Amino acid sequence: MNPSLGLGEIKEVLTVMAEVEMTLARFYKTCGEIWPEDRAFWAHLVEQETQHARNILRMGKIIAKKTRLFEVHRPFNPAAMKTVLSGICDNIERAKKGELSRQRVLAIANDLEKSLLEAKYSEIFKTTDVEYQNLVDEIVKDTKTHQQVIARRLADAKAS
Repeated sequence: MNPSLGLGEIKEVLTVMAEVEMTLARFYKTCGEIWPEDRAFWAHLVEQETQHARNILRMGKIIAKKTRLFEVHRPFNPAAMKTVLSGICDNIERAKKGELSRQRVLAIANDLEKSLLEAKYSEIFKTTDVEYQNLVDEIVKDTKTHQQVIARRLADAKAS
């Protein structure tokens, strides 16, 4: 493991990543409660985001056990992700107050999924550990699918 990043910092990075996933799940759950006609759509996303958080926590355990197989590949800015967290929380409150339209929450969800792809979680640590890499690959694949499905729903909403 790269000596410049200790297990404490790694734990912080992974904790923030998991928190983002769980907060995104809360946002999607809120959307499903507000728009019952889309409840199944949002519930599926909630389930996957919750699984992503579990995967991230498992990734942390793998790193803790097999530290020597990991190196820091790309810096991660926990402060920037905490700003994202704050924004998601604000949008949850705005949605609950009825300040966001269905089209607007789809646009927000689309932007959030894109930003998670752009954050490139998969590039933070470099490793040959297959279990870790499979968890990362699952998150990346799901996030790409989320972004595509949400973008289609947003296009349909704009066309209506």
